[in-house]
This record gives sequence, structure tokens and C-alpha cells, in this order.
Amino acid sequence: FSKMSSSSTSAGYENYSVTSLDYDSARVTYGIEVIVGALCCSAKQPLKNLHLLDAGCGTGSFTAALSGLVGRVTGVELNEGMRRKALEKTACLENVEIKEGNVTDLCGIFPDSQFDGVLINQVVHHLDEIGSTGFPNISKFIAEAHRVLKPGGALIINSVSPEQCCKSMWHIATVPPAAERYSKRMPPISTLQEFMEEVGFKAGPFFMLPETQHSKEYWSDKEVVLKEENRNTDSAFSLATPEETKMHLDIWKRKIEDGTA
Repeated sequence: FSKMSSSSTSAGYENYSVTSLDYDSARVTYGIEVIVGALCCSAKQPLKNLHLLDAGCGTGSFTAALSGLVGRVTGVELNEGMRRKALEKTACLENVEIKEGNVTDLCGIFPDSQFDGVLINQVVHHLDEIGSTGFPNISKFIAEAHRVLKPGGALIINSVSPEQCCKSMWHIATVPPAAERYSKRMPPISTLQEFMEEVGFKAGPFFMLPETQHSKEYWSDKEVVLKEENRNTDSAFSLATPEETKMHLDIWKRKIEDGTA
């Protein structure tokens, strides 16, 4: 979505101060070409002149990857553990700045019309609690993104639909209570579209990426979910209780052993 020209909260259900230690072990920066393509479509100047905000930048993997493709990247991250990793990862990159902040309240950090693009990558499901009505914090973030974008700037959201959570992500489905609760945190695409249009964004294309941000090794190993350090790379698993996780992973382990997994 692009801003029309006029002519986190933190992740409350996941302890990222702990899981940040394992987070990058199975993650890949997949979809960079889609991000760059969106910027190219909206920008009226070379990529080297663009300033991008990575909202909820986590450990800074996308921040670092994009730093060589655009002029400047600013990452904002609320969690201290994740932010520390991002600072370490980007320490030698002169065109990168990492700031502390909540993506739903950027007023004290950034003025209006500062960025050419805003990226939020696998973050929106952390913004609202299950049971909240209407995804109010996601709505706040989209309004803030509109405010800090220059006219014509692009908002790029990478998320998962509720249907994908239960039908396409086999590793999460091994613990059904986690998959069910995770799906309820995901806003439908139609809801995101409504929020964007309400604040003045002009509709852009939607893309279904053929792969995920977990490595191919992660996806191809049926035993990957049995290890806690691997589950720590996906916050969905933290939505199940330890008892639920143990019970369902014991079932999954037996399926692996008898060849039915």
C-alpha cells in the first residue's frame, strides 16, 4: 500500500529476551525482492536515496539485508534482547540506526513524513491480545505508519492469514492449541485493507510468498519441533501451555516412529 499524495506494544505472550538467543538459528531473510519491488513501485527516486523504517525490527536481519539496497534503514524495536542482537548485527553498517520504541506509538521518536517506506515483518500478530475487539493496536500502528511516511511512500506488511496458520504451517499444527490461538491473533487481509484505506493509503498488490522465513532445513526435518531451541524460533509455540506442548509433541514423536507423521 502507498500513502496517497495530497496534490507493540511488546510481544506479551513471548519472552523474546530469552528466545532472542535462538531466534536467528532457523530464520532466513526471505522476501527481500518483494520489499524492494514495492519500494521501486512507489518511489519516484533511486533506491539509494530512500529511507526505510523497519518497524519491530527484531534481531535486525532484514534491517541489515536491506541496508545495502537503500540509502538508510532505521530499525525500531521494543524488546531489549532483540534490540541488543540488532545493534550487534548492524554495528558496522554506517547507514543503519536502531532505536528503542513501540510501533503503535512512534510520536515521541519520529516526526511526520520522515520515511519513504515502512516495513513491518511478522510482527502484527504480537500487537493485540486474543479476545480484543477489532485489532485496535494494529489499527494504531497503521495510522502511525501513515503519519511517518512521506506522500507516496509504501507500507509493506508481511504477515500470515488465519487460514494459513492452521492449514499451511505443519510445524505449528503439531501442537493444535498453539495453532488455534496463533490464528486468532492474525488479522484477516480484509481487515488490514480496511485499516489502511481508513487512514488514506492507496491499495497495492498482495503477494503470497511460496516459502517462509524459516530455513528449508527447518521445514524438511520432521523432528525439528521436538527441540526447544527450534521452537524458540517461532512464537506460536509459546501460546500453548507446557503440558499441552508435551502431550502433543509426544503424539507427534510416536507418529514419526511409526511412519505416520
